[in-house]
Amino acid sequence: MGSWGSKSTWGGRSDAFGKADDKTRVCKTCGARFMKKHWVHSADTKKTSGKDAKIAFTECPACRMKHDHTFEGEILMRSFEKTQKKEILRLIKNIGERAYLRDPMDRILETEDLGERMRITTSENQLALRMGKKIKSVFKGDLVIHWSKEDEVVRITWEGPATK
Repeated sequence: MGSWGSKSTWGGRSDAFGKADDKTRVCKTCGARFMKKHWVHSADTKKTSGKDAKIAFTECPACRMKHDHTFEGEILMRSFEKTQKKEILRLIKNIGERAYLRDPMDRILETEDLGERMRITTSENQLALRMGKKIKSVFKGDLVIHWSKEDEVVRITWEGPATK
């Protein structure tokens, strides 16, 4: 995956949040549980056991997006100083980790280091937006936010002040 913006969001969210039933869904990849119409971390729930336990193993929307190479947020970064690269990646990682702790569906899906450019994809558009705004506030530069008209994808381009 090296192209800029060739992927789109996974549009099948409705089946992940479909009709409620008495089954607990568990993501076979990350272990998140779908209970009471939302996904939670495994440790956030009481373990189901006994005769009444009905567990269905599936894939959560975030793991499915990672598997399918789709996303809701994309951040494209360029024209940064080489010394800033580690700092930018650390900032993005910290924001992503905090978001994941709050909600297991908020994740950094992919980080691509393309030399003088970087590309980050996220499972939630608001997470990418938060990251883009924080990068601009810390490292200055220009930030362009483009919302897709067809789906929930946000594409954010940040150009650092290195070439100015």
